[in-house]
Amino acid sequence: MKTIRLFQAGILIIGTLTLCFRLAADNQSDITAITAQIKELNERTKEIEKKIVEKVYAMKGTVDNYSNSEKELKGFNGLGKIEVLQLKADRFAVEREARTIIDKELNDMITLIRQWEEVKTQIKENKKLLSLRQKIIELETNVKDEKAVIQLNKENIEYYEVKNDATLKQISGLPEVYGNTAAWRYLLDANKDKIKESTETIKKGTVLIVPNLREENEFGDL
Repeated sequence: MKTIRLFQAGILIIGTLTLCFRLAADNQSDITAITAQIKELNERTKEIEKKIVEKVYAMKGTVDNYSNSEKELKGFNGLGKIEVLQLKADRFAVEREARTIIDKELNDMITLIRQWEEVKTQIKENKKLLSLRQKIIELETNVKDEKAVIQLNKENIEYYEVKNDATLKQISGLPEVYGNTAAWRYLLDANKDKIKESTETIKKGTVLIVPNLREENEFGDL
């Protein structure tokens, strides 16, 4: 029976892919570490957001305090010149103190917002890296599965290229296939992607999977 050598090329390609994957770090460990980092960064984001809210309320409190102090210092009627000057100086001092506090709170808030943006960017990058690692593991798993299937099947499956148009019964009856027309169902089961009906004519040049029935033959008389 003529065996198609595509299996050998497939095994070589898969072996090369597996070797490339081994050059990467332990992806499962990386996934665990990256997941932990993302969790930690999310907690950091919540902390920063809480501080930003606190700063907003602090600034509001400063403004409210300034407004109350200004109201208390209003009114020049009945005051002497020196008292008026002192009142103006007090109002200016209150305003300057409030402005200083607000400027500091505003700068702190800007710093927190920048930190928040940096953390969010890092989370986004980590999620991309996590997705990449997961895809690599998926590919590694698929490669291992393919290698296992090939290793399992390469000794139990062969290929036959149809020489002339024929039915499954005619093909299974050929000496180089099964030499038994009743074995056509094995060809049908193994080639359902190419053959829909058992009675259809298989065209010349079609490559069929031919399951090896030696094991069944060895135990067929038990």
